[in-house]
Amino acid sequence: MIMLSHYFSPNTSGCGLFALSVLMVLAVLVAANGVAQDGPYRTPRQEGKGPLKVFIFGGQSNMQGQGTVTAKDAAGAERKGTLVSLLQDKAKAPMLKHLIDAKGEWVERDDVWVYDVNEGGTTKGPLQTGYGWEPWNRNVFGPELQAGHVLGNYYSNQVLIIKTAWGGKSLQTDFRPPSSGGKVGPYYTDMVAIISRVLSDIKREFPAYDGSGYEIVGLTWWHGFNDGCCEKGGIDDYEKNLTNFINDIRKELKSPRLPVFITEFTGTPSSLHENNWMSIRKAQATTAARPEFRGTAQFIETHDFVREEKDSPGGGSHHEWNNAETYFLVGNAIGEALVKYAQESTTALSGPGPYVKLASLATQIQQGQGLGTALKTLTTKKDSKDPVEAAEATAMLAALTKGAQEQLEDAINEIQKDPVVAITRLNSVATRFSGSEFATKAKLEADTVKKDPKIQKEIKAAAMLDQIVAAEATMKPFQNVRDPKAGGFRTLNAPTIQAVLSQCQALAKRYPGTNAAKKAADIIERYR
Repeated sequence: MIMLSHYFSPNTSGCGLFALSVLMVLAVLVAANGVAQDGPYRTPRQEGKGPLKVFIFGGQSNMQGQGTVTAKDAAGAERKGTLVSLLQDKAKAPMLKHLIDAKGEWVERDDVWVYDVNEGGTTKGPLQTGYGWEPWNRNVFGPELQAGHVLGNYYSNQVLIIKTAWGGKSLQTDFRPPSSGGKVGPYYTDMVAIISRVLSDIKREFPAYDGSGYEIVGLTWWHGFNDGCCEKGGIDDYEKNLTNFINDIRKELKSPRLPVFITEFTGTPSSLHENNWMSIRKAQATTAARPEFRGTAQFIETHDFVREEKDSPGGGSHHEWNNAETYFLVGNAIGEALVKYAQESTTALSGPGPYVKLASLATQIQQGQGLGTALKTLTTKKDSKDPVEAAEATAMLAALTKGAQEQLEDAINEIQKDPVVAITRLNSVATRFSGSEFATKAKLEADTVKKDPKIQKEIKAAAMLDQIVAAEATMKPFQNVRDPKAGGFRTLNAPTIQAVLSQCQALAKRYPGTNAAKKAADIIERYR
């Protein structure tokens, strides 16, 4: 069984250690308590291959994770709607059995890492329970738990989930994106800064990282409560703000077509018929369906996952009564949507199919693995004496070549719009199709672009800005607030603020007119 003595905290309620009998249909499980921030769990190993597949999970308290692992009623019986109670249910236990190993211990996955930030602090480590609204409490979890299992099962790559979620925060104010005008939301800024800081030095956060590079595969947004109940104009402006948020975050992450998955606001059964929540849900679905997001944004329906209070362990209605089944099913829907998108977006590279003789090679291509090697293999196999194998190789080679050419052309066309983004995309083509002529051309184009003096300035300025953003991300909240203009926050972070402003001024002076200089000016404005 899981040994929990080093997770015990006097600040958490007594969630005991329970024995599991595998022969009795997954009876009572282990509940745990964690202790510290920034590393209460063991340092994970790297189990998957590179490059690292990165997924961004963002939102407010729903995304933080309010699911309950175990809870007892006054009589000492397990409450309904916990993970433990679900595993005691013969009808529902099968869908959760992968959460437990043969010894009855909670599974920890080293092929999936989680970096979780909320107002309580930072937690990071292998996928397991404990990445919830209380970073120190192993008795809570969020949608990343089951989503991580789905992603880990699909990818042979190492997976990293970066989750940034703060309770009670709106899109109208707190996450307000730059394109919506007015004051940029401090939590939008924090989200971008945290993601940038982690990806700028992955090995610092996860020492087992092998340095094989990374790809930001998708962003999931689960949000909506504060705009629907408490923020003036939040409902009316939600679609506009969410549209701007997607466009702006893509620019920040230098990924113009970053897949975005908008997870439907859940709530409770009664909220499915209340106008404000119906309006938020409609705005979320409409945003995903906008023409400019065709093929790169999806709306994930979750309203079927809400449960009644009587079937839940307790808690607030706005937190789905802390129902573990709701959080498990939402996470499963997110994971399945991400995997389905990955399959569909790479299926075109393997051609029409289905294949008989080359099925394993088609699967390799669909998973984005060894595409350069696959091109060489298919070039040989198209001349096979086996007519079926030859026909399959010819079809697959045509599709893969077409896809490689399109990706290369898209990256080259980006040069005039944003050379820094273009270089990132060219490097991605070179990595994905390593060993092929497309990789050679991509590398040559990237090297040529880098030689342009103007672009060299943009690259150096962008690198300097990344350091500034990383420094800004280290600032500590004051009474759970990160308002750059608040006196308490400024006093607490005075040395860092001064250093950030000085670096911004130096960037603007050294690289005037660059995109990074404009962003540095915005940072200065935030602290005035």
